[in-house]
Amino acid sequence: MIVDADSAAILLLQPLVLAYWYSAPQPVRVTPLRVGEGWAATELGAPGDADLFKLLREVDSFTDAEDLSAAAQQWRLPVVPYRRAHAVQPWSPRRAGRQERFRSSGAGQSGLPVTAAHALAGVKVVDVTAMWAGPLCTWLLAQLGASVVSVESDARPDGMRAPYGGGIYPGGLLEPGAIGRSAMFTALAAGKERVNLDLRLQDDKEAFALACANADLRVDSLSRRARENLGIDNQCESGQGPAIVHLPAYSSGPSSDWVAYGTQIHAMSGLAWPAGSDEPIPAATAYVDGLGGIAAAFASVVALYSAAQNGRAPTLTASLMDAVDALASDHDHGALLRGDPMPRVTELAEAHTVRAVEMTVAGVPLRHPASPFVSA
Repeated sequence: MIVDADSAAILLLQPLVLAYWYSAPQPVRVTPLRVGEGWAATELGAPGDADLFKLLREVDSFTDAEDLSAAAQQWRLPVVPYRRAHAVQPWSPRRAGRQERFRSSGAGQSGLPVTAAHALAGVKVVDVTAMWAGPLCTWLLAQLGASVVSVESDARPDGMRAPYGGGIYPGGLLEPGAIGRSAMFTALAAGKERVNLDLRLQDDKEAFALACANADLRVDSLSRRARENLGIDNQCESGQGPAIVHLPAYSSGPSSDWVAYGTQIHAMSGLAWPAGSDEPIPAATAYVDGLGGIAAAFASVVALYSAAQNGRAPTLTASLMDAVDALASDHDHGALLRGDPMPRVTELAEAHTVRAVEMTVAGVPLRHPASPFVSA
């Protein structure tokens, strides 16, 4: 498979490119929080998170970013410490096979030649993901011809819908409470079927189990603890169900059950705090989500190929931290990861206007980039 550099850059800088395209406000970098001698990344996106985090800091005093982050994670708040670059080891090809990268609990992995745009035609995928990384993974699979059914509960809509702000809206127009207006959600939902299932309810669990039984692949972006609480892994224990790709924030270690956004993975990787800098520099956008989505798409193809070759569906884990690990050598010295990406964003948006399609939002005619305006 050959992917041109512009397409890859668009996927990694998608929120910035879409915001530029629609003349919408650019996503704001979250300022690091000073805690003692360290710093914490506190991207609190869910409703109520900010109030809960304020309460946590009122009931206990913290003088260390690591301790604050561990306590916040116990409350399921996406708070992580910034870590220094010296904790990151240079990447080398030998590291690609270590356990923390792609870990298989089933059959072995093989190379996969892709020779056609619709190489996955006939493949059925159950998508239990939200936000950016997981939906990008399954969008890429759909672009290769797979049939994708996305599970989304009305009781807990995908946060990328951002109906009350925080999202990117066509033309910069936001109608508070409107569902399906977010440019990111619209882009990543293209070509997929959506079903309303609340996996806490027995009837919906049974419907989900039936969907899995008829699928070739299940992709989820849930932590191990969330999967255990929902009991969804029990649907596929026999090895006769679909191949599975997990896309959590972390795959192993003490933080394996932590919750985090892409910018926070950037913070923990060491890439945000280069040697010689007095303080960390947050990422301009959550590029780690784009990187993780691409890595999970590759893992999905590997899992499908392995199942076809060996007759037993494997389970692979491709976490966001695993995906960013390959960037640890920081070849561009932070030009993209910490610097100003807008010159590149402007170049991309203006160079690919031919990929836009006409659409109407709130009665206003707009040109919408084909989702996410990367051709199949």
